[in-house]
Amino acid sequence: MYGYGSHVGPLGAALAVTKGPVLELGMGFVSTPLMHWACFPLRPLLSIDEDFDWVTRFRQYETTCEEEERPYHHIRHVTDWDCLFNTIGLEWSVVLIDCEIPKHFRETQRYDVRISLVRRLRDIDGILVVHDTEEKCFHEDPSLWDFKFRWTFKPPFGLPWTTLASQTINFLSLMGLEQKE
Repeated sequence: MYGYGSHVGPLGAALAVTKGPVLELGMGFVSTPLMHWACFPLRPLLSIDEDFDWVTRFRQYETTCEEEERPYHHIRHVTDWDCLFNTIGLEWSVVLIDCEIPKHFRETQRYDVRISLVRRLRDIDGILVVHDTEEKCFHEDPSLWDFKFRWTFKPPFGLPWTTLASQTINFLSLMGLEQKE
């Protein structure tokens, strides 16, 4: 059995121990509604996906904070994940990396996009929540494993794994967890 939504616990925990804006890289039927309501109405949330049809499905969650005339939950389509960083910055308290792997990628490149995002976001003053980290490429590339604070949730039903990582927030002590090597 493949555990859809297995990242809910780690994601919810990361949201609970942080304050500030939240970034969702890859929308989904589980994460987008969860993050929308967990952040509403105080925390800005930016949800991004490269699949335009997928973005359209979630437009109903796009919300504006009327008092401040700013988007509370902004939904955005992106065609190139690398170009994204020219406009979004690094001011995020939680970042979920669960973007769909482009269909045109060869099997050997399937998770290169996620690894690249981990590298680009490693210096945020927040927590990265990376889904599907049981994949071989994450174990071969040190990008995710050399964070100061790191913990991987391995659900009792098997897969997929979700890893929390931060250079600055000791979420392990805040959540009563132990770092495992």
